[in-house]
This record gives sequence, C-alpha cells and structure tokens, in this order.
Amino acid sequence: MGYEGRVFDREGRPLCGIHVSDGRNIAVTDGSGSYFLPGYERTRMIYVCALTVRMDDWYIRTEGREGTFDFRIEPVAVSPDFSFFHTSDTEIEGRKNNEWIRFAGELVEKHRPAFFMHTGDLCRDDGVRRHCLVMNEETVGCPVRYAIGNHDYIGEKYGEEIYESLYGPLWYSFDCGEIHFVVLPIGQGDYPSGYEPEDALKWLQNDLRLASETNPQSSLIVFDHDCCEEENGFCLKGEGISVDLKRYGLLAWIFGHYHINLLRKIGDVFSICTARPDSGGIDSSAAGIREISLSGSVLSSRILYNIPPVPDSAPYVWRTGLKGQLYFSAIARYEGDVIVCTSDDGYPGDCGIFRICGENGKIVWKYPAESGIKNRAVVEENRLYAQDCSGWLHCVNVQDGSLQWKTLTPLRTPVHTRTGVLTAEGYVFAGSSSQVYACDAKTGKILWRAEYVGGEGSPARYVYNEKDRLLIVSSQWNCLYALNIADGKTVWMNRRPEGELWYRTSTPLVRDGVIYTASLDRVLILDAASGRLLREKRIGCRLDVAGAPVLDEGELYYPTAECGVLALDAGSLEIVRRFPTEKAALFTSPYLYGDLQTVESDPQIIGDKLFFAASDGTLRIYAKKTAELFRKIDVGAPVIATPAAGEGWVIAGDFVGN
Repeated sequence: MGYEGRVFDREGRPLCGIHVSDGRNIAVTDGSGSYFLPGYERTRMIYVCALTVRMDDWYIRTEGREGTFDFRIEPVAVSPDFSFFHTSDTEIEGRKNNEWIRFAGELVEKHRPAFFMHTGDLCRDDGVRRHCLVMNEETVGCPVRYAIGNHDYIGEKYGEEIYESLYGPLWYSFDCGEIHFVVLPIGQGDYPSGYEPEDALKWLQNDLRLASETNPQSSLIVFDHDCCEEENGFCLKGEGISVDLKRYGLLAWIFGHYHINLLRKIGDVFSICTARPDSGGIDSSAAGIREISLSGSVLSSRILYNIPPVPDSAPYVWRTGLKGQLYFSAIARYEGDVIVCTSDDGYPGDCGIFRICGENGKIVWKYPAESGIKNRAVVEENRLYAQDCSGWLHCVNVQDGSLQWKTLTPLRTPVHTRTGVLTAEGYVFAGSSSQVYACDAKTGKILWRAEYVGGEGSPARYVYNEKDRLLIVSSQWNCLYALNIADGKTVWMNRRPEGELWYRTSTPLVRDGVIYTASLDRVLILDAASGRLLREKRIGCRLDVAGAPVLDEGELYYPTAECGVLALDAGSLEIVRRFPTEKAALFTSPYLYGDLQTVESDPQIIGDKLFFAASDGTLRIYAKKTAELFRKIDVGAPVIATPAAGEGWVIAGDFVGN
C-alpha cells in the first residue's frame, strides 16, 4: 500500500522540492514533481505542505479514491519581509449577518498580508459548515488557513469528520520567508477525536526534522486553538515521544480559545492570543484583528480595531496624544495634574503611566510598563499604585515618576490580568479576579495570597466593604466572592452553577450593607456581609460592562452594554428613565455586537446632572430627573475609561490614546 502522485502549478508545470504528507510521513517531490508516501493506519488525506492561494487545492481525501494523487496548486510567493493576519473564535453558529468579514476584507486590501490565519471555534455544525463560505480567499482577498477548535469537533463517526471534509488536515505546515509555520490541533472537543494524541506529534517530529534540514536558519511559528500547555520549556510530550520546539527555533505560539487580546514574551518566545473580530472578548478585550509582521525572524504585532469615523468637535482647552490605548484605567487627579495609564496588546509596546500637566496638557513624566495597565491606579500619600497586565504591582513616586518598589503577583497562564488595584488599611490588593494578593503598601511585601478560585479575567474592579472588612471580587464565568482583608480567607461565594452571579464583568457598588450588581440582563441586590441574594430583576437589556452603578436619591444609574445608561428605582429595580447614546464605535462587551449603545465608564452625578462617557465617541450630560440631553461632546473616538469631571470641566481619555 502507498500513495503516489505529482504536484504541478496551475499551468501544468511540475514543481520540484515540494513537501507532501500523508499525516505521518513527508516526501519531497523530484524534478518531475513526483512523490511517494507509505501512509499509516489513520491516513485520511494526502496534502501539500505549502501555502497556496486557494483553500481547497492542497489536500485530497483518500477515502474512496483510487489511482494517483495529483495536485495543481498556485503557491504563494513571499519575501523575507511580510505580514499575516490572525483571528479566532468567530463562532458564527446561527448567525446570518457577519459584518466583520467586510472589515477583514478592507484590512487585507489596505495592508496586503501574505495570509489570514483563523485558529478555530467556527462553532458546531452550522458554524463549521458555513464558515468556509463566509471566510475564504475570495471573501477576504488573501489565502486563508484554519486550525480546529474544541467546538469544531462535531462529527458522530469521529469528532473532526465534518471539519476535515471542508478544511483539510488537522496538522500541516508551510513556509513563508524565513519562517516555518506549523498548525496543530487542540486534540479534544465536543465529540471525541478519531486520532491518537501522538499522531500529530509523530508527524511534527518528521516535519521539523525535514524543515531544519531544508532551511537550517528558519524560525518556527506554531498555530493552535489553545495555548501551549508547557510554556516554560515549550516541549510537547506524548506517550513515548517528546518534541522540543525551542530546538527548532520556536519564535511564537499563536492561539485563540480564551477570547482575549494577549501578547507576552516568555524568554525568546512570544505567546500571542487574539480575541474575536466582531465582539468584546470574555475579559472585555476590544474587538479587532491582529497583524503580525516579520522581517526575517524579527517579529512585531499590533491589533487593528474596527473603529468607524466618529465626529470630533470638542472645545478642547488642551489635547495630548499618548502611546497605547486607554481601557478601563480611568482618569485620576493629583495636585491639579492628570494621571493616566495606557496599555498595548502589540509588540513592541509603548505604554505606561503618565503624569500630565493639568494646565497645558504637557507630559510631566512617563513611567514605562511594557505589558500595559488596563485598569485603575490608586494615588495615595504621594504614591501611585498600579498593576500591569503581567501581574507586576508598581509603586511609583507621584512627584517624579520614580519607582519605589515593584512586586510580582504570579498569574496562572495564559491569562493576563485586567484587574485594577485597591488600597485599604495599609494594604494594596492586586493580582487577578481568580487569585488576589495583599501587599504591604509601604514595602510591597506580599502579606497573603487568597485561594485560587478559577474563572476568567474580568475588568470588574475590586470593591471594599468597609463595614465588614471584606474585599468583593468578581471572577468572570465563575462567581462573586468576598475575602477577609486580614487573612485572605473566603467569607462567602455566590458561584456557578447554583449561584446567580457567574457572569462577572460589571463592578459592584457597596452601599448601606448591600451590594448592587449586574449579571447578563439581571440587576441583583445582595447582603454585603453574607452574599445572600435579596432581590433580582431581569430588565431586558444586557449589562455586561466594566462600570459600576451610582446611587443617588433612591435611584440607581446603571451603565449598560445595549441601552446607554438606565435609571432604576433602587427598591423595585424598575426602569424609571433611559439615557441613550448612539451606536458604539467599538465592541468590548463579551459576545455582543450590532446596534449597541455601550457605556463602559462609571456614570457620575454632578449637581442635578448625570454625566458619562460612551463608546460612540461622546461625553454626555443629561438632566438626571428628566433624561433631557443637556449637552453632547464629540471627542472623535470611543471612550471607555471613566473621565474626571466637576462643575464646568471634564478631563477624558479616549480609547486610541488622546
């Protein structure tokens, strides 16, 4: 038994030196374009290990086929300097309108990437069957390749049955410039795989050996739906087999699955994740598409956000452009000046903490934080406390921007933290939504570490229940829980699946012994000391934003993902007034897209006015009791960070860094 054939270009000319695989073994075509492969017990297709223009010309299924396996392909010619796009987890199951494809096509036309990589979760039967029609070389304008996600194992005979029939092999490789790209399967999903875990590793061993012989100077980039399980050594292991990726010049491991924008460097290896292109990530990462550029083996990256033009007519006193993005960091004041924190999900990053002169907008000092700061800093007694996305807690002198101390709060891989810091009673609380650390505010020494509770990252802030000395923490896809600030012990937990608060993006409000918070489309009131649910109400509107409500004269003003700001009666939780916005120019709320009126910032009450910033690129001032729009200020870009405001003035920072 065996498989043989020839490889030609589209004009019928034989191609020499092309790698062809049966899923285990790899052959190289000779001068006539011919090859032979022995096959193995689970060979399902023969495929060319080369990047071709079309999605369906580089593999042939073996089932029911006799004779030779001949290919006519159009290989993509790429220079040593090139770029590619990455997206993941589009999950189009049951969805007919895919506006993000138009955005993807516009980006391809503008930036001309060599190819577009999708690392899986097309999502169940409908998504898997239709995604190749939605996203292919014709709809986006460049070659497209896929990796299988856990929700793409949908076949009854074996999990990858339908996926393979439409997208080809689960593991394969191709070369571009000085880079050898390898695509690997996550290996498990909604239905069991028909392969053994070692099948992909045995092929990988053969592929990397041949690639290193062909081009010893090439670097390796791996695509997978999931992160590498062994990020310390990047060594993949199975029964009787081990593949050390660093030995083959591993440059990056690129994945999806977590619905987050993340880029971090582990030694010499980049670990890169990209959230959805059409909605906010699970941790409220902004929707976008990642561009990765290579000059030889030198890598750089940035997120390209789908932000449509919005008006810019604000009467500025001053305006300053900063590097990076302003996520949920809020604007802080210090002695008349402004403190701003920025982040950057690209590389090399250029972001950090800035002190800006309140009179003229000039930068007084900048403190660099390579992985960026996505949530709030705290200024207390000439010290500024801020936590970067990698878990480093920084204490900075506010006068001159000098470092006082720096402490690492270790995070579970691969998630970066989106959580801000909170100070109380001489403690600085930092870490993540899944594991909290208490540090001494003067020295940075870790005093206690709370038990790891799991869940996903969340932009919801820590909240202090001063009366009961409890720290209230939100763990996305998991629970709301309270820690004793003296020792970090869990006092109560309202948890999934039996609990009501598993969806945790919104920051709670603690007032008069109760907690006001939201989950999905529900507003909830809990006893602050025990976590016991007192009241809940569905309001017909998703509330999955980072901002906290404000309580004023018996009414709660809630920021929402879909309906601007809502005023609720604090007792009955009935909607009493609506404060609308226009369509969001940036999607940050998890899984939501379309005509959203998103407000991620905290609403603020100033006299008889309600003030808030919105994702439509406006600052809005309403009469709080009548919902009459008093003033709208167009700032030219979405605003999700909470501004600083007072009578007659406002200092705001938009998402793109102004």
